Amino acid sequence: MNNLEQGNLYQLGGAYLTGTDAFVPPTGKVVVRIEMVTATKFETLTPANDAGNNTYHIGTTVASISNANNNLAVEGNGTNAAAIPSGGSGLEFAAGKILYGRWSAVDLNAGSVIMYFGQA
Repeated sequence: MNNLEQGNLYQLGGAYLTGTDAFVPPTGKVVVRIEMVTATKFETLTPANDAGNNTYHIGTTVASISNANNNLAVEGNGTNAAAIPSGGSGLEFAAGKILYGRWSAVDLNAGSVIMYFGQA
């Protein structure tokens, strides 16, 4: 089985996170799936964006860039995209909900999650 197939089956590792300590995945990995074990709020959810490939992911910040080469305004996450509200008064995800994307760091405000890794 190659790495792509393993990644599709979430066999590249994972971690359980509870409490408010910041989590950074192992070297060469990013978080690609977050499953809420209990009701969860994020303090920070840092997207592993790749501006060179115009690949942007949801998070507690929203990426926006301008492309001067062709005079087009390129919105990283799309026009009118909003960041996930964070902190104690932020958006609460119910237990059992799943987020897919690519994140370089996860910091909870409340709750607990299981995270699965993919290649960086």
